[in-house]
Amino acid sequence: MINANALNIPLADKSIENNNPDYYKDDVGKWIPIASGRLPEKFQECIVLDKNNRVHNWIHDDVLLPIFAQYTHWMPLPEPPEVK
Repeated sequence: MINANALNIPLADKSIENNNPDYYKDDVGKWIPIASGRLPEKFQECIVLDKNNRVHNWIHDDVLLPIFAQYTHWMPLPEPPEVK
């Protein structure tokens, strides 16, 4: 299994090991550098920024880490609006 260590991405305190669903709540609307080691939770939907400053949708999975390495930043998605 490929993990962040295989890509030489250092894991920080806020990493994929944390299972708290509110862990990234304060990071919504902020770009997180991938090099920081703070990766999305497994199967977390987010947006990513590539080296050409293009934004893409992403659902994070450890199996896809080699592909994820081509991106420079990621951002958690906000909660969807409440429909009345």
